[in-house]
Amino acid sequence: MSDTSAAGTLQEALHGSVPEAAPRAIPAKREGPLLFPLLYHHRPRVTSALFHQVIDACQEGRRTRRRVCLVGAAVGRGEPAEDTSYDLAGICEVLNDEGWPVEFGGDVAELDGCTWHLAARARRTSFTRRATDLPDLLIAGAYDTVGASAVYLSEGVTGGRSIGRLPAVAPIGRLHTPGDPFAPAPGGAKLRPAGYDQIWGAAFTLGETNATALPDDKRLDVARRVRQRLKPAWRALRRTGLTIHHGVEPSDARRVVASGRRRATVTVPLFGAREISDSTNSLVEAAATLARATLIVDDITPTLLYRSVDLDAIRAGFRNLATGAGCHVLFLGDLDAAILHERVHEVLETLTMTDLIAASPHGKPGRAQAAFTGYDAIHLAIMAVACGLRSNSALAAQAANVPAVRALSRLHGVDSLIVRSGPAGPAREHEFRLDAAWVSPHVTSGADHAH
Repeated sequence: MSDTSAAGTLQEALHGSVPEAAPRAIPAKREGPLLFPLLYHHRPRVTSALFHQVIDACQEGRRTRRRVCLVGAAVGRGEPAEDTSYDLAGICEVLNDEGWPVEFGGDVAELDGCTWHLAARARRTSFTRRATDLPDLLIAGAYDTVGASAVYLSEGVTGGRSIGRLPAVAPIGRLHTPGDPFAPAPGGAKLRPAGYDQIWGAAFTLGETNATALPDDKRLDVARRVRQRLKPAWRALRRTGLTIHHGVEPSDARRVVASGRRRATVTVPLFGAREISDSTNSLVEAAATLARATLIVDDITPTLLYRSVDLDAIRAGFRNLATGAGCHVLFLGDLDAAILHERVHEVLETLTMTDLIAASPHGKPGRAQAAFTGYDAIHLAIMAVACGLRSNSALAAQAANVPAVRALSRLHGVDSLIVRSGPAGPAREHEFRLDAAWVSPHVTSGADHAH
């Protein structure tokens, strides 16, 4: 979407939208490099995702006139190899030789005298969310040590207790083909701008396209130019044995947190995906464990986001999911078209760009390129409609979607939230952390809006 006042409504932003997102440069808020963390277990290696992300970081550095400083951080429980700095220096040397300037910052454990002890102690410490909290602690320490101006949220790095308070730059996308940074998007993947296409992402950050999607008639030519610019660097990293198929895998414990006032009912807003993920199954089962659950499924936008879609099959899949979990299910497509249009329009006239920024993943507003599209506004509005169909109901969401849910709280007065995090799995394998109200015998009843 084109630039607009943060106080402007989403409707105003949409009216100012343009079909292309023009790159723009923003000055750094303070002097210092853009910190690029490389997480590893035994030895630092570059995955296809990290390769795309370090190229993107270099481009972000050029756009904002900042150096990129690569720092390694061992996050496995075991001892890392002794010569990891040699590998990190080799990665930086290859990238610099191929025209992608990256400053060698070293390993977090070697940045200064006390950091070695911090890193060694942190690796052996128990955390409530180890896969999030350990990198968060180490990278925040590196940020302070090198005097960085922002953190690039590379593979495995999320906004935890410390990084969540630091200036950050999010990657364009996190889905990549292991071992092949130039593979096309799978045929069943969501289309841009909702989905992610690594060829488009590379082309966008390289300035080969300003469009928010690649039309089929231009894809082959753009893919050729991307390979021409990036393949020499990828081949050089492979020749020196510095690449790997899979990087650090998140391994946080399965957890369900229920906060706020206890409710008798819970709403689970869901996107009508062609295939229901294991994590969605886990969320629905966990929500149904704590209250009478109703799934509110967006079966409208999928027609715009897949090359081919069978709505009857999608609806049947979610009906089966609801039946299996003992839930009710409502589809937005069953609402009267005029009522749905009115509610979406009302939300777009109420929510502002400030709300959209608050609802976005950490670091997305920190990008130097235009980061938001009209789809972001429409998606947030439809999610707001789904969340508001049932009054006096708790909301259930995956941890990654909590910022968006909280951004909608001023519309619906959401004061009860069920959040699931960690790998997918049965509800019985989750740790349940409940506010006192959720273990009280008193339950606040919920009622449906007329619709």
